[in-house]
Amino acid sequence: MSEHVIRRGSRYYYRRRVPADLIEKYQKTEHVQALGTANPKEAAKEARRVGAALDQVFDRLRAEIEAENLAKQSAYIPAMIDGTREMPPLPLAMLQHDEERAAEDATEEAVKERRDELREIILDVIKGTPGFVPVGLAEVVPAPAPSVPADMLPPPTPARTDRSLDRLVKLWELARTPESRAALAFHRAVDRFTTLVGLIPVPRITKAHIVQLKDKLLEDGVGPTSIDQSLNNLRTLFTFAIGQAWISVNPATGVKREGKRQHAKNARPPFDLATLNRIFANRVYTEGYRPARGRGEAAYWLPLLGLYTGARVEELCQLRPDDVYQDTYTDSNGKPKSCWVILITNSEDHGQAVKNVFSRRRVPIHTELLKLGFVDYANGQSGKSRVFDQLIKDKHGVESALWSQWWISMMRAECNPTSPKMVFHSFRHTFKDVCRDCGITKELADALQGHSEGDDSSNYGGEFYPLRPLVEAVDRYVIHGVKPPTAPLLP
Repeated sequence: MSEHVIRRGSRYYYRRRVPADLIEKYQKTEHVQALGTANPKEAAKEARRVGAALDQVFDRLRAEIEAENLAKQSAYIPAMIDGTREMPPLPLAMLQHDEERAAEDATEEAVKERRDELREIILDVIKGTPGFVPVGLAEVVPAPAPSVPADMLPPPTPARTDRSLDRLVKLWELARTPESRAALAFHRAVDRFTTLVGLIPVPRITKAHIVQLKDKLLEDGVGPTSIDQSLNNLRTLFTFAIGQAWISVNPATGVKREGKRQHAKNARPPFDLATLNRIFANRVYTEGYRPARGRGEAAYWLPLLGLYTGARVEELCQLRPDDVYQDTYTDSNGKPKSCWVILITNSEDHGQAVKNVFSRRRVPIHTELLKLGFVDYANGQSGKSRVFDQLIKDKHGVESALWSQWWISMMRAECNPTSPKMVFHSFRHTFKDVCRDCGITKELADALQGHSEGDDSSNYGGEFYPLRPLVEAVDRYVIHGVKPPTAPLLP
């Protein structure tokens, strides 16, 4: 892989120092650009394309500098060979050609002396140059100065007509080089706008369009935190657009979600028993139905894992076969025990990421999942990069996005949820409620879900949380009134 390819989190970036002679012209000391992928092969291919394009930019800048220098030098020659005209001051760079001369040039007398010296040298050279005609005894009149060769001039810069949000967010990312998670949030805000409002050029976007976006997000049941983040990110992008002279007024200024901040549980309520039973009685579980967008066995296992682990959907989609393994602990009587666990972790080498440091954790596998054969299925995926290897990432590298869109639409169409705000994240709220109902403490529930509220107790990360109390908590986790599905049909 190219030496200019670096990795930040799970994403790849192109980073290259700007040559010293071009820094002033380029106005940056280095060029950093997102390659838009977490795949090393795709990153290497894209890096070659970016590198070739950057080479062309550097070549054009050098041509511009050379042309500018030729134009400057042509202004000195007529004055230097014509004693009757005042010669403009020479650039300091032409005078300070070595360390000794630079020290002498500190005084006006030294500068004048050096100017006269250069004048004599240039005059001697010009007198012997074809194309110049001597006049009188000591004057030389130059022929018309040759124009700068066309191949030395930089190609004309084409007019920029693309003023789309997509281009704006890419320019912002290039200028600000944010962390991959922050960049993803900005791209998501742009995607929401173009999907719900339309592909409108930035100069034509009005405050009414931003209000339209906000209202549609509210109608779709998007969480308040997510809505606020999208509005704030768009506001930041429009501020950047003002600095790029695309627009003069920020259309997102003053557009806010009305009312007090809604609790996440109210925005995405937990599943009730009726909805859960309809979910696990649909044809995915009764007929072995595996639609293309359901991506094989992910359609069967991901909802069950959400119900019995309380994990985030992206955490589950990123699982590798090696993340399902047997671990050991000591029971309350001091006897050694073992249990199957799911490891939720971040790994740059394997393209896995978690929300924060407290999200790294071990989750004992529930008895119902063991009965249905999840461990056998995960072990059968050995040698593959993912437990659910048929999932396809979206253009931002999110592994759960496309599958979640399918599952929510399927759930609403076939399972008749009691609230239109129910989504996959509702499993997480359901898990929290069941923990309370089963007498599982908040500290244990947080350790199982990788949740932290900032206190010292909850900051004791689940990755190092003692396994025995987690096993005992999962053993107490029972969802009364829910009929588990039958085991999946073997292919």
